[in-house]
Amino acid sequence: MLTEKLERLKSLFTEMERALIAYSGGIDSTLVAKIAWDVLGDRALAITAVSPSLLPEDLE
Repeated sequence: MLTEKLERLKSLFTEMERALIAYSGGIDSTLVAKIAWDVLGDRALAITAVSPSLLPEDLE
């Protein structure tokens, strides 16, 4: 079941020209960013927004 979901995610990225990933630093967004990079290479970009809920040292 997990393999099927990962393959579906890869398939979704394959259909895209490029992707912008909202990266929180957690395991979920890390996995999505990694798969996007594997499929799209430098056409995938992960970004982190500055917010009060994010510690300054976590941005480094």
